[in-house]
Amino acid sequence: MADHLVDDLAEIEARVAGQPTLPDGRHASAITTPADLVAFTAEDLDEGSSYYADAVGDLRSWSHQVELDQ
Repeated sequence: MADHLVDDLAEIEARVAGQPTLPDGRHASAITTPADLVAFTAEDLDEGSSYYADAVGDLRSWSHQVELDQ
């Protein structure tokens, strides 16, 4: 899952910077593992949402800094 997050964050970073994104050549997983079937709780959603909101705020701040540096 971490690799998907890194890929998503890299795409967001490129878009915020006005750069083209790289196409995804993996096209998802070809198999389903037991880890894919683990229950996703409300607490997991809350934590993930908080991390996402923080990451978006960080990217906006970084993007603003890039604009100031140019």
